[in-house]
Amino acid sequence: MFRVLIVEDDSAAAELTLQTLKRGGIACVGERASSEQAFRVGLLRAPDLILSDSNLPGFDGQAALSIARAERPDTPLIFVSCSVSEDRHRDARSNGASGYVSK
Repeated sequence: MFRVLIVEDDSAAAELTLQTLKRGGIACVGERASSEQAFRVGLLRAPDLILSDSNLPGFDGQAALSIARAERPDTPLIFVSCSVSEDRHRDARSNGASGYVSK
């Protein structure tokens, strides 16, 4: 079973992301983290993939990326965001993100 850590403050958006993966044929379980503390706890469960919103109140995707690269450098992190500009995509990739896609 594929383990996905979803960094998202909107529980409905996190559930939609998980359902989309499942409809795409990916057998997975997901865990949502909406704070730095919850994210760090989620990393302890060794996710196979991290999907992160870029902006959360009090905790942003760049912070999640930095923590993930320090604690789980081999786990891919893909930003899933409403705002996908070339600059953001380039910045995310240069900082170690595996990708940046639109919601």
